[in-house]
Amino acid sequence: MLNLVEYMLDPRHADEFESAAPPTGPDLSALQAALVSDLDVIEEAASFAIENLKEARDPETFMRDIRMIPGFHLTALPTNMPKQKMKPTEEPHISITTGPRSSSNIPRRVFDVPDSFQATVKLTVRFNEPAISSARHAGIGLLGPSGGRYFGASKRIDTGGHLVGTVHGNVTGDGSVADGSNSTTGGEQHLVFRPEQPVFDETVHLRITVRERKIREAEFSRDGVEFTPIRLRLINSIRPAAEKKLILFAFSGDDTSFTASFSEPKIVDLVSPPG
Repeated sequence: MLNLVEYMLDPRHADEFESAAPPTGPDLSALQAALVSDLDVIEEAASFAIENLKEARDPETFMRDIRMIPGFHLTALPTNMPKQKMKPTEEPHISITTGPRSSSNIPRRVFDVPDSFQATVKLTVRFNEPAISSARHAGIGLLGPSGGRYFGASKRIDTGGHLVGTVHGNVTGDGSVADGSNSTTGGEQHLVFRPEQPVFDETVHLRITVRERKIREAEFSRDGVEFTPIRLRLINSIRPAAEKKLILFAFSGDDTSFTASFSEPKIVDLVSPPG
């Protein structure tokens, strides 16, 4: 939550939100200070738990029972947080609508590709909340020859807010959680959570570079011109075998449906390096 508030306070992003002065809108500076204080409380409670295992408490109970501060609660985001401004977007070529809890059977479009290529797609997706307890994704990736395993890059919303990063798992599954995180995405989705910068733009450009059926680079861009690398580290170093098909995908890990709009992917055949 703190990174969301700091992003909103950054003058470079001020025009991205429909902000209002208190009391109509929240006091973001005071909220930032409260969230920083919460981090100190969490750290203090964790240190106390390490030194006093039998008396360990969650942060709120620690402050009430150990520090004797009745009624203590961690800071919650106010309901009048600034909303992201609507932006005009181009007419999409491809739309994928995902149903609620669709991560165990991911809606997708599949494309044939050469063994080495670069694919770029323009993605538009709107997430109304500042953050959610589960996760929703839309992105581009490679699908393994068995038709189940995939690896790609996505724009998502989860407990950390609006982010761009890597994702891998199965496009179909039993709905179990396999990454051990607190974000219940189902269908064995594996997420690389942090560090990743917030991306609140409704429209982003995603690009993957593939050599000999393996993703070698993933990038994103706000304007389609200047691209920023996305980390490719995978949880437990799991890597899909012999990826073959290009996919555009979207899925929801909670009870909310949404639609992701994609441009037709621009696929450039690359000449594989010798050796």
